[in-house]
Amino acid sequence: MNAEIETVETVRAQLIEAEKRVEELRARLQHLAAQEIKKIMRGANIRPEEIGHLLAEAPRRGRRKNEEEHVAYRHPATGQTWSGRGRRPEWVKQH
Repeated sequence: MNAEIETVETVRAQLIEAEKRVEELRARLQHLAAQEIKKIMRGANIRPEEIGHLLAEAPRRGRRKNEEEHVAYRHPATGQTWSGRGRRPEWVKQH
């Protein structure tokens, strides 16, 4: 049992060291990325205060995938619905 406990503690210590190394590498990558971004901005004559406006996303058009479609037509007997968009369902064609 002592050997297992020592192994668990050894692995835990290795994990802590690995997490520290990941954070160091992440910080270094961020620093390098920031330097490259500054270089590109200087080349394009973009001031830091302009970057927020340039990066802002334009509003999306249309509906989002997780939004429910508006129900325009409902079959009186079955309750099936159709938004009026896309292919016409068979029950609409038959009606």
